[in-house]
Amino acid sequence: MVYSLAYRRPPHVPRRSSTVSGESEPSIGGSTLDDSRDVSISYGIPEALSFDRIIDGGTCPPCTTRDFMNYLIYIEHAAENLQFFLWHKDYLRRFDLLSDHERKLAPEWTVEQAEAQALASKDSPAPMKSISADAMALFKGTDFAVPKATVVELGKGASNPFGTPPMTPRSGDHD
Repeated sequence: MVYSLAYRRPPHVPRRSSTVSGESEPSIGGSTLDDSRDVSISYGIPEALSFDRIIDGGTCPPCTTRDFMNYLIYIEHAAENLQFFLWHKDYLRRFDLLSDHERKLAPEWTVEQAEAQALASKDSPAPMKSISADAMALFKGTDFAVPKATVVELGKGASNPFGTPPMTPRSGDHD
């Protein structure tokens, strides 16, 4: 936009304390400003642009959910919270659409149940995997073969596993 050289900024209009007729003026949010009350009204974002209305699709461009997401991605560089919120909202919607049979596959989590599982896992060791003989024969000689437990006895003739290994012979060392 090009302004002429004679352009002048409009003059400052002071805020009036009341109207001529004595009525109060409506504010952006729809409430009225009355000087007899405490003037602690928030002059921030109007109710028409609330987070809930934007997320529910009750606003027009440039304040749609997509526009809000683009603002968070490209300007604020902090869209993770909104992305998680939208994912959670979609998850709840999809979970509500499940049949009762499918919903029973995901029982409600309780603290008592979690504590009982933690206590049970502490008391009993992890179960050993049992591998069939056919599977062991199939994997024999491959990287997936089940290693046999080897016990190294530190006695006569056994070297210390924490000791320093012998030196590598150098090219000048000949017997």
